[in-house]
Amino acid sequence: MQSLKILTFNWHDPYIYLFGQTEQDIHVCDWMRRADGTQGWDYEKRPLPDNLQLIKDPSEAARCLKLGEYDLALAHTLQDIKFLSDYDVPAIFLTHNALHNDGMNNQVAMTQIRGMVAEFVSRPNRLFAAISDMKLKSWGLDGVVIRPGIRVADYGGYTGETASALAVGNLFVERDFMLGYTSLSEAFGNVQHQYVGENPSLLGARKAQN
Repeated sequence: MQSLKILTFNWHDPYIYLFGQTEQDIHVCDWMRRADGTQGWDYEKRPLPDNLQLIKDPSEAARCLKLGEYDLALAHTLQDIKFLSDYDVPAIFLTHNALHNDGMNNQVAMTQIRGMVAEFVSRPNRLFAAISDMKLKSWGLDGVVIRPGIRVADYGGYTGETASALAVGNLFVERDFMLGYTSLSEAFGNVQHQYVGENPSLLGARKAQN
């Protein structure tokens, strides 16, 4: 079967790395600045798979969209929707968050966000998807669940001898409403623990070296 030529957006290197394991021809918009202040593919987090091509210039992605070169676009954020809005391309909006997290429990913001996404996926050859049943239900939109998948063989080596808790993520303090930093802190109590990721507000937290 011939591979699909897919356009997507790099808001999270590890997820895009997993997406690359579909072995499709994936072109990755790589110019956006993420919430943690980082920009571009982070080679310390993940190597770049051979079937992924980074696009650093928005005009290059726009040119290919105008020419109808992509079989599918995979959007993750409202910024992605805005970029794709002028192009007639089959597309999936895949949410990684519950609606109340994206809208920070603000009903007005939640209504606006849901409306923008609903309009985008109402067009022909569009689909709404979420990474879990809970997150799909939170949006109140018809759609499907596309769960992330990992190759278990890629992970291993830990044998359980370290008496410590590990929390991996970016901006735990800043995104307490989403990641539950306050609850985590209470749960850890006096237990030895380590935060790994981009967390400038946490003393001693660091990004993984690889």
